Amino acid sequence: MIAQDKEEKVTDQAGDSSGKIPLCPKKTCGFKCCQFQQGNYIVLYPGELEEAKIQGKSTQHLKFISNDKYGGTRGICKASDTSNCDKGYKPLDCSSYPLFPNLEKGDSEIKWFLKGIKCPLQIDEIHEHIKWVLLKWNRLIQKNPFLKDWLQDVKMVGYEINSFDISSINQQDLD
Repeated sequence: MIAQDKEEKVTDQAGDSSGKIPLCPKKTCGFKCCQFQQGNYIVLYPGELEEAKIQGKSTQHLKFISNDKYGGTRGICKASDTSNCDKGYKPLDCSSYPLFPNLEKGDSEIKWFLKGIKCPLQIDEIHEHIKWVLLKWNRLIQKNPFLKDWLQDVKMVGYEINSFDISSINQQDLD
C-alpha cells in the first residue's frame, strides 16, 4: 500500500498516470515524439504487448515491425490522433518519452537515462516526469528481473545520453 501511495504522489505531481507531461501541449512542437519519419521506432518490453491484449487494450494504431531475441517488439505509431493514441494502448516507451532508461551491466536499477532529441523540453522542466519514469521502470525491473538483459541490449534511435544526476531525486519519493 505504501508503494501505491508513493506512485499516486508522483502521479499527481507529474500530471496523470499515463506519463503525460503537462507542459507538452504548451511547447507547440506538434507532438514530434509521435512522428516516425526519421527511422525511429517504439519499443515494447518483453511481455508488454501480451499484457495489453490481456487487458483488452487496442493496439490497432501500432504497426509492429520486428521482434528481438528477448521477446520485445519494435513498432511505429499510425494513430490519427497522436495525442491520445487513437484511445488505444500507450506503450511504456511512449509514456516515458522523452526519457528511456539505460541500464549498465551489473546494475539492478536505473541510474541514468537517454533523452529523445526531438523533444524541446529540457531536463529541468520534467523533474516530476523523471520521478514517474524511474518509479515505473524500476518497479517493472523488480517484478521482471529478466528485463535487465533486454534494457542493456535494446538499441534506441534518436536519443542521446543525458547527464542528469538521478541521485539528486529524493529517494523517499521513490521508495
